[in-house]
Amino acid sequence: MTTNRGRVFAVVFAVLLAVSMGALGVQGSVVSQSDADGAGPAAVQTSADGLNLTASGSNVIVPDHNVTTTFTLANDGDEPAASPAIELVSVPGEWEVVDQSAGENVTYSESERAWISTESLAPGESMTVEATFRLAADEAPTEYYVSARASDAGGGSDTAVVTFPVDRAEANLTLETGVADTVAQGENVTMDVTLRNDGEADSTAPAVGVVVPAGWAIVDQSSGENVNFSEGNAEWLSTEPLAPGESTTVSAVVRPADDVKPGEYYVSVRGYDADGESAVSAAAITVTEAADETATETTASEETTAAVSEETTAAETTTDAQAEGEATETTEAETTAAEDNETTAAEDNETTAVEGNETTATEGNETTAAEAAAQPQTITETVDATFLVDGEAVANVTLEVADSPDERATGLMHRESLPEDRGMVFVYGEADERSFWMKNTLIPLDMVFVDANGTVRNVEHADPPAPEASDDELATYASDGPAKYVLEMEQGFANETGIGPGAQVEFDVEGSLEPNQTDS
Repeated sequence: MTTNRGRVFAVVFAVLLAVSMGALGVQGSVVSQSDADGAGPAAVQTSADGLNLTASGSNVIVPDHNVTTTFTLANDGDEPAASPAIELVSVPGEWEVVDQSAGENVTYSESERAWISTESLAPGESMTVEATFRLAADEAPTEYYVSARASDAGGGSDTAVVTFPVDRAEANLTLETGVADTVAQGENVTMDVTLRNDGEADSTAPAVGVVVPAGWAIVDQSSGENVNFSEGNAEWLSTEPLAPGESTTVSAVVRPADDVKPGEYYVSVRGYDADGESAVSAAAITVTEAADETATETTASEETTAAVSEETTAAETTTDAQAEGEATETTEAETTAAEDNETTAAEDNETTAVEGNETTATEGNETTAAEAAAQPQTITETVDATFLVDGEAVANVTLEVADSPDERATGLMHRESLPEDRGMVFVYGEADERSFWMKNTLIPLDMVFVDANGTVRNVEHADPPAPEASDDELATYASDGPAKYVLEMEQGFANETGIGPGAQVEFDVEGSLEPNQTDS
């Protein structure tokens, strides 16, 4: 669940120990930390925007016992840090938070595993929090990592990772990773991983596992002979031992979500075998905003139009007056036919992709090259919203803001999934009767119709239409009275949270949420 008050925490996976790092192709930035003799935990920090988060932890871990992490957030900037917060973003899967503590004016959210301060952090001041974890009884003999992210209302952020080492002999397995250090939103990036046996005996049943950040996906993979990929576990398992001095290389093609927040993310890797040997590593990948192709497409279209115009002019030019007259008549006839066809096509397609009954020229979904390519739109503006039932907050969500006619017309068309607790809000200038449909929409949705005061009027559960359904066969979903906002979440959200008529929605903005331009 995402936090409100304007914070959207980026998801950062644990930065893992690099026993041996190398480059295969283009090497990404790699963060590593080790403590081979098991003397105690180590911490890794990066800082920006005046916030400085540091981490420390208990000594060498013992299965079925507790460990404690301490995070201290200092304001090293020149301005107060408003609403500072510390969020746990990566914890080993079987570890359980059994206790936590913080100073005054700091509250802990169990659902978000985050500490949120009710007061600003002045320059030079700091806040400290602690979390105690209970380890599983069957923990594997390898390093473990707990990471946290700090942020404030002004956009400052910092991350810190604490490493829990185990006392063990020198590692016999080593990992080499290679990946590009930047990738645009929604683009693929290939990561190569080589697991090498530097010991003196065979490594039995060697394996390599990859952990990608939330919202990312492994879209393709490859490996050598006698290596099988487990999609459920994101692991490559070898059916043959790895002899001393030998290595095996695997590749994963990973893709960040189209709407993932730009910033630095970590892809984690672990190599291990049946004898308990292991090696871990991580590579940092910076996600940048996707390039705006609208200008390029417009220029190409204009150039094509100019070229066609020049060719038509050349074809119509002749010194024979009669031939010129005939050419002119032909051109006029062709132009008339073309205009008739364009008008018919526009009339046939001038229906809103999301708003079924609002078929205006400004908000109509005229057939475009983008729609033909069936690509979902990317909306970068978001707002945090809190749902309240009987005055009690039941859900915090982050919503993409569709506040222009084009954005509302496209909505969630062609999306194949939604991240957890994410959705879209359609913003109008005035409250009015609203009616939506599910044309080109692939995700079952809950449509929450909200009036100008933030009160839910009704919730409609909308299902994607059959692929072959015509416009006349599409169901419509209408508001029970005037609605200024329409929120779309993945179907099941309303039932799980108890949201229905009379519930309240509070947007994390000053005043009311308004569209970019005046419309009815």
